[in-house]
Amino acid sequence: MGSRAGEATTEPVRPAWVLTPLESVGPLRFGMSANEVRAALPEAVELSLFSAEPFYPEIYGLQLGFHPAVPAVYAYFEGTGRLGSSAWLPTLPTDRV
Repeated sequence: MGSRAGEATTEPVRPAWVLTPLESVGPLRFGMSANEVRAALPEAVELSLFSAEPFYPEIYGLQLGFHPAVPAVYAYFEGTGRLGSSAWLPTLPTDRV
């Protein structure tokens, strides 16, 4: 992990997100709409919008990334269209991807 002695790293520094139980994860506040989540992460690219639960089609997920085809954030929305949960994926070192 990290760079070897004398090597410069090209990996972006990942921001630290604070978890406030039942309120927010980083800039994402529970109850946000999908458009509000997109606006809260303007540097992120939408990678996919998907059905998150086959037995409850009203629950859907939004996959965002900071690099093409590299998911970083999953946001899950309830039947009301409001953010119910999210997941922030750790960045893998490029030599392990």
